[in-house]
Amino acid sequence: MTSRPNTNPTGTPTDDFESALETLILESFAEGVAIEGAWEVTPPSSVVPNWRITIEKTDNADTPQDESTFLDE
Repeated sequence: MTSRPNTNPTGTPTDDFESALETLILESFAEGVAIEGAWEVTPPSSVVPNWRITIEKTDNADTPQDESTFLDE
């Protein structure tokens, strides 16, 4: 993941996390990455918890079936 400038300096860490996650998902989708799935994140340190991340599509948006590039509208 590339670092991004903090565009909301007054946001909470939770707001910043949600914004970064939304950006990652939308940019990945636009690049044709398969987003749905489940991942296990196991940090090398025993003092940091393990995480399970699940991403699933919640609607049936009409997406093109060809390999055209998505453009911002």
